[in-house]
Amino acid sequence: MPRPGVSYDDVAQAIHVLQKAGLNPSIRMIRETLGMGSLTTFAEHKRAFEADQAQEPSEALPDPIARHLIKGAQAYWQELVEAAEAEIEQVRRQADAEQAAT
Repeated sequence: MPRPGVSYDDVAQAIHVLQKAGLNPSIRMIRETLGMGSLTTFAEHKRAFEADQAQEPSEALPDPIARHLIKGAQAYWQELVEAAEAEIEQVRRQADAEQAAT
């Protein structure tokens, strides 16, 4: 059982700090960040944290990014539809011209 000196929340916060800094939240890095506690305590809290993260749905893209991506995708889709319709119209005209020539 983990010692009462280092809590789950302490370890979770240290993991978040390390991840935001672009570092791997290893047991030793967590200990360096917190400056105290046993490796066993950190390992137990880290396992619990990882299990909790696996159960939570992953965070979606931030709203402004998602909105821009959706808007861009819609504009691109519209361009594709218009190009396809123009090509279909050209093929129809060509087929009508060939049929009229016969």
